[in-house]
Amino acid sequence: MCESGLISGLVNYDPEPLNAPAVGNLLICCSRPQEDTVIDL
Repeated sequence: MCESGLISGLVNYDPEPLNAPAVGNLLICCSRPQEDTVIDL
């Protein structure tokens, strides 16, 4: 599963995911950081 916690930072998706991650999470398989980003693996 590629959903992980987003501790800080902003990401965009390319391609857009079919199902959005839960609030406070991101999909590491299709996200691109837009600034310094910290994730919880």
